[in-house]
Amino acid sequence: MSRSRAGSRVLSALVCVMICFAVCIPAITGIAEAAGSDEIRSVTGESTMFGLSLSWEYPYSDAFFLQPDDQYNHQLAQASLGLAVASTRHKDKPQEQEYDLVNLLERMGFSAFDTASYRTLPTPVSIGYGFAQKQIGGATVVACVVCGGNYGLEWASNLTIGETIRSEGFGVSGGKVQEALKAYLEAHPSGNPLKLWITGYSRGGAVANVLAADCTASGEYESVYAYTFATPRTTREPIAYPNIFNIIQKEDIVPKVPLYDWGYERYGIDRYLVSPLTDADCAAVMERTAENYRRMAGSEMVTNPEIDYEVRTILDYLLSFLPESRIYAQHLQPLAVEIMSKNGGTGDALKVLLETLQRYEMQHRGSNRELKQLLDYLITLIDVQHFQNRAALPPDQWNPDLGSLNLFHAHLATEYVAKMFASDDPGELYSDSLDYIRLMVYGDADITIMDGSTVLKQILADGTELAGGVPAPNSFPDARWSEGKTVITLPADRSLTVKIESKAALPQTVTCTGFRASGRTVRAKVDRVYSYLLNAGETAVIRTAADGGVIEADSAGQTDVSVMVEPLYSPTTAMRLENNQVLNITISGFTNWILLLTVVLLLQLIISLILLLFRRMRNRKRNKTAALIWHAACAVVFAILEGAMWYLFPHLPMIRMIPGILAFAAIVLYALKGCLSVSHDWKAFRIFLGVLTACMVLQSLLLGDYTTGKAMLLIVFYILATAAACMILWRKSVD
Repeated sequence: MSRSRAGSRVLSALVCVMICFAVCIPAITGIAEAAGSDEIRSVTGESTMFGLSLSWEYPYSDAFFLQPDDQYNHQLAQASLGLAVASTRHKDKPQEQEYDLVNLLERMGFSAFDTASYRTLPTPVSIGYGFAQKQIGGATVVACVVCGGNYGLEWASNLTIGETIRSEGFGVSGGKVQEALKAYLEAHPSGNPLKLWITGYSRGGAVANVLAADCTASGEYESVYAYTFATPRTTREPIAYPNIFNIIQKEDIVPKVPLYDWGYERYGIDRYLVSPLTDADCAAVMERTAENYRRMAGSEMVTNPEIDYEVRTILDYLLSFLPESRIYAQHLQPLAVEIMSKNGGTGDALKVLLETLQRYEMQHRGSNRELKQLLDYLITLIDVQHFQNRAALPPDQWNPDLGSLNLFHAHLATEYVAKMFASDDPGELYSDSLDYIRLMVYGDADITIMDGSTVLKQILADGTELAGGVPAPNSFPDARWSEGKTVITLPADRSLTVKIESKAALPQTVTCTGFRASGRTVRAKVDRVYSYLLNAGETAVIRTAADGGVIEADSAGQTDVSVMVEPLYSPTTAMRLENNQVLNITISGFTNWILLLTVVLLLQLIISLILLLFRRMRNRKRNKTAALIWHAACAVVFAILEGAMWYLFPHLPMIRMIPGILAFAAIVLYALKGCLSVSHDWKAFRIFLGVLTACMVLQSLLLGDYTTGKAMLLIVFYILATAAACMILWRKSVD
């Protein structure tokens, strides 16, 4: 009997234990799930942006949200980038434009979605966003993701800066998302402390930046984890919230606007990804970045410093005639929004800018020459021939499939993902160095770039690039060669030495000028221009300055011909020094401009005297003084027009040729009036007209890169042409 009772007790105990396990295990499991899993797993995210499809594995763990929100977490940043990139509207799924975003959030374990804004018709004042939530560690984490691509008409709000503290388009949109977030939380009450996970890309990044700032300042949330990417500037009164991280490519044009020079910045902390433009020690990161890009896009990643320079030039000219955002808001903003709205939020950004500026110029006839030069520059960039020429560059410097989108290559989400996954070490991935130096060397010379005693690169006088003694045309640092001119892009995070050895048979003037470009302001710095008189084999040495300067000469053993100290900066000055459109830069630009006009004027007077001589030989009775004055006046008009076109159109030599041809034609036609009665004289004047036209064509070709040697060639050509014309006319007069 006792055994029976004992067995019964054991059985009862086993049943109790089983019941306890049945009740407690799910509870324990629930507590573990609520506490969050420490396991970091990979989740696949897809998106389509700028016509490029992107699929990548992003890390995710609930444990990300158990850490302080002001502690940068690189894996959380990578996961945030995945959501930001997936937030683009899916054009191939018009009824499920938020498909990629919802799909990725579901894989991360989020639910209770609100993405209705994706399915409303985009307008210049609308904004797309998505909300979802998940219970982690006794709190409710709410993901707030702002639409970052395929905006449609929403893109027009990027152009709406206004005159308030915040950029109007981003500020208004941020307020709308915040109102929608409050409505979402009311519709999905959890009773737990709330944590926000906020992210966005491009325009979405700017709106996320404003939203994160307001949510942080409100104090209503336990934590606000905010990571934004490719983020435009948002406010004139920035606050460095330690929990908002703005991740930016240094070459990306979008984070440069609205302009820093107008007083705009971002909320939170900016973290800049390394770049060969500004960082000498980023080769390993860039190599892994290029490999990641090839895996995603199936093509080479574009890394061409010239593109950053072209974009910076556009912004520099804009700043020159729009020194305050107020001027933009009052005059250009309505035009830009109207044009963008007319195009339905689509179209080439350069063409939209060009049309806006052309309409602005029509309304403001007193606009300055920087505006006119910007129009010329944009026309040059948009020209089909420009892009066809660039398409001949290596694949890693120009992607023919992207066209003008190459100018915005650093804004591509593919590049951000490729670089963010190039290293797990933030110290290797980010850099505070934002400056680079663009060094121009004019002369027939070999150039050696050194870091201390280490030779980084050589550029020979014929344009051959060597690294380690072997041909390496795309090696670091970047160099662009054309006859008589070499442009080198050097990072400004250290001082580098540049040795210039003359290769000309005769003594020559070698000129060095440089600009220091900053990642913040679009205005470059020019502190001095050096010129050296070098015999064959002699060497000039300069150094780039890492302390805020641009270049400095090594005076040891040098004959310094001239130093132009602190020229007054403007984008026009920079462009003139960049293109070296003067006879000899050792004299001031103004003096050389006058010299050029004087040479042309004298040549025109010689031609006028020849025409007078011809009239005398043909016994044409005219007032010689009046005729001389007339021809001199035509020559002066030509010189003024030629000089004005050279001054107003530095990028378009063929346009500069037009007034000169017209002036030449006026002189020749006037001379023709004197010999209409003799028919065989027409042949002589047709020959003469051809010679004059050839002179103009030659001159227009030489002015693009006007060196002393070419100036002498031009004068010799003029003398020979004048002698030939004189002989023809003399023989005709004898006949």
